[in-house]
Amino acid sequence: GASRSSGSRSHSGIDWQAKNGSPVVAMTGGTVLYSGYNAGYGANIVIKGDDNIIRRYAAHGSVLKVKPGTRIEQGQQIGVIGKGHLHYEQIEPTTPDGKKKYPVIKGEETLHECH
Repeated sequence: GASRSSGSRSHSGIDWQAKNGSPVVAMTGGTVLYSGYNAGYGANIVIKGDDNIIRRYAAHGSVLKVKPGTRIEQGQQIGVIGKGHLHYEQIEPTTPDGKKKYPVIKGEETLHECH
């Protein structure tokens, strides 16, 4: 089931419990904007979908299987779960010039897409 993160770091989105080693697959086709590690999200992949929506898939301890600039297809494996959960965020659509790459994030309304 999905539940909101209750950690001290505030973030929007959805967290799914998953077994370590479970595949992470892309919800839509698109282009990888970022694939790497940072303190806030751990291992994370940011994909701009063909629908012009940016989605982030993140989990500490995860294995990343795609690189920035890579074209991916819906359902393609992009990573492997590391520490028992996957964090997912949907970011508002970008402008054609790409200036709004990382605006306010929201996730709850996309829950139905992920089942």
